[in-house]
Amino acid sequence: MSHWEPALRSAAETGIYGPRSFVGYLREQGLDPGEYRTAAVSIDTRSQLPDRLAERDIMVLHLGRATDGPGARFALVRVPDRLGDFFIDEMAFRPHDRVTLDHTPEGADTLALGQEVQDMLEVYRSLPTFSEQGFVNFALSTGLVSRALDLDPVRTGLVPATAASSFDFAFEPHPDRPTLLHHTDGQVGIDTLVLTRRDGERVLVVVEARCGGRRKLAKHVVGYPALAAESLSVDVDRIVPVYLRARPTADGVRYSIYECSLPTAGDRPCLAGLQVVEDTHYEVRL
Repeated sequence: MSHWEPALRSAAETGIYGPRSFVGYLREQGLDPGEYRTAAVSIDTRSQLPDRLAERDIMVLHLGRATDGPGARFALVRVPDRLGDFFIDEMAFRPHDRVTLDHTPEGADTLALGQEVQDMLEVYRSLPTFSEQGFVNFALSTGLVSRALDLDPVRTGLVPATAASSFDFAFEPHPDRPTLLHHTDGQVGIDTLVLTRRDGERVLVVVEARCGGRRKLAKHVVGYPALAAESLSVDVDRIVPVYLRARPTADGVRYSIYECSLPTAGDRPCLAGLQVVEDTHYEVRL
C-alpha cells in the first residue's frame, strides 16, 4: 500500500488534508522517514506528481517548515477534474510567431547594441553552455525581457538581485478550495528581481527561469516567489511575475517568456488563480 493512502482517504472526504509535518505523518504510519525524501512533497512539474495523487485529482503543496513536528510541512488538495489548474502547460502555447534576433558578431541586432553589451556577447559566445542565471542575464542585457514585457527602459543594464531566504505568506490553493493555507518559515528562491518601469509605473519584475524542453510547470514555482516578493519592503505600483524558458540550440538560444498575473482570485491570494497573460517567443542567433 502506498504511504499516501491515509492522507488520500482524508482528502477525498474533506477536499484538503493537512497542513502537517511530513515526518510526523510517516511516523504515524510506522514508517521510517529516512526512507522518504522531502522532495516527495515538493514537486515542480506535472510529471513529478505521484500517480496515486494524480489519478484522484489531488495536488501536493510544500508549505515551509512544520510547526507540529520536524521537517517540512505539506497539504493535499483535491479538485475533481481541475488538477490542471495547478500547472502552466507550456505545450498549450504555440510559438508560431517566434521572432528571430541576429546576435552573431556582425548581426544587425548586435550592432544596434552598445559596445559594452557587444563585448559581453563575445563572452557568451565563448561559453559551452549558460547557467539558468546566465540565460536570464543575457535576456536582460540584450533587451529581450524589456521587449517582451514592453518595459520603459530599452535594456536592463544593472546586475539583477536574487534571493534565497525564508518567507511567510498565506494563500488559497484553488477557488474550489478557499481554505487559507500558510507557508511558514519556508525557503523560497527568487531567480531574479528587477525594479524597473512600465508605462511610467514602478514595477518589480520577479523572474523564474528554467532550461530545457517545455513542461507542465507547477504554478507554485512562479507563484511562491511572487507572493514572497509582496512581503519585501519595496514601494512599487505593481509586481510582475515572469516565467522564462530557455532552450539552447545549435546556433543560439530559443526563449519563451511568459508574463503572468499575480496568484489571486477575488480579493485574496489564490495559487490556481495565477495565469499567463502574455507569451512571447524568440530565436536568438549567436
